[in-house]
Amino acid sequence: MAHVKTNTHGAVPGLAVHFERKNDHHTNKEIDVSKTYLNQELMADGYDMLSRFNAR
Repeated sequence: MAHVKTNTHGAVPGLAVHFERKNDHHTNKEIDVSKTYLNQELMADGYDMLSRFNAR
């Protein structure tokens, strides 16, 4: 089951930063940033979420 939520156009940049974890100041103190290199990029086309959104 997927969760679908409607967001405004103005909310997209902030959501992109959150989803792509581009923030250096995480509120969750248990995040181990030294393991970030282990993350897998499922959409390895060179674009970020905001670029894809704007292209659409």
